[in-house]
Amino acid sequence: MDDYRLILLVVLTFLTSQTQGSICNSAGSKFFSPRVYKEKCYYLSTFSPRNYDEANTYCDKLGGYLAELDDWDELRFAQNVVLTSDCDIVYIAGSDRAQEGRWIFPRTGQPIRVFDWKTREPNNLGNVENCLHLWKSYDAKMNDYVCEFTKQKSYFLCEV
Repeated sequence: MDDYRLILLVVLTFLTSQTQGSICNSAGSKFFSPRVYKEKCYYLSTFSPRNYDEANTYCDKLGGYLAELDDWDELRFAQNVVLTSDCDIVYIAGSDRAQEGRWIFPRTGQPIRVFDWKTREPNNLGNVENCLHLWKSYDAKMNDYVCEFTKQKSYFLCEV
């Protein structure tokens, strides 16, 4: 009887792990393997697009959008994705283009309620920083930054 239970446990564990891993589709070479959080798939890009809007277009092609970090747990999850990657600057959903200092998710227009800013941020340096990213060099804290990805190699995180 004990052998039967052990075999059943092994089979159930295998099936559960297969189901968990199979909820995310492969996104090809443009993205690292997806990570799962609360039944959603998060894809970190392997390349740097030209700008924030192009990054959002790639997320849209996956059936998603730039990651909208709605609560502290999701923010910590995304920070862990960044900290365990080789990507220093990772863009997420967030902009104050429409009104300086009023950070919203551009897709929905809803205000962002959870922030973990790098020290002395946001600062809108040069009056041109209107997009949001997580910065690995600073413990994956949030930073406002330019929406054009020209200064430094930048990546992005999609939520599907």
